[in-house]
Amino acid sequence: MAPRIVALIGGGQAAGKKSVCRAIVSRLQSWKVTDVKVLSLDNFKNAKIPENVNPEGPYAYDFDAVASAIKIETSDVLLVEGYYTLYEETLKRLGTIRIYIDLDADTRLSRRIMRDTTERGLSLQAVLDNVSGGHKLCESRFNDNCAVS
Repeated sequence: MAPRIVALIGGGQAAGKKSVCRAIVSRLQSWKVTDVKVLSLDNFKNAKIPENVNPEGPYAYDFDAVASAIKIETSDVLLVEGYYTLYEETLKRLGTIRIYIDLDADTRLSRRIMRDTTERGLSLQAVLDNVSGGHKLCESRFNDNCAVS
């Protein structure tokens, strides 16, 4: 039995998708809704990504596995968060609610620098290289294809 509510939570890199999920879970628990699960696209990266594929692009993810996980999940509420959650058509059809976190690029960049240098141990230069190395193209394609309509 699939979840009664599947909320798809998307947004740009470092927009706060995981933070929003934590806030939703906390609020639901305060209302005694305890059967809530969170799925992160980060857990569904393809094991082997060809060299010619952007490791942050949509082809780096196994969306069939995400869709299967959604279909077999039995929780009352399932939050599915990730950069491409609102991009992939199969996922969009499975969602009952779509949430797009719209945060300006400068704020997201500063959040990403803080996150990636402190939590992931990357140097500032490595973060900036990741952002400029093809990520902007991904970002514009993502924004063009993830309308919440």
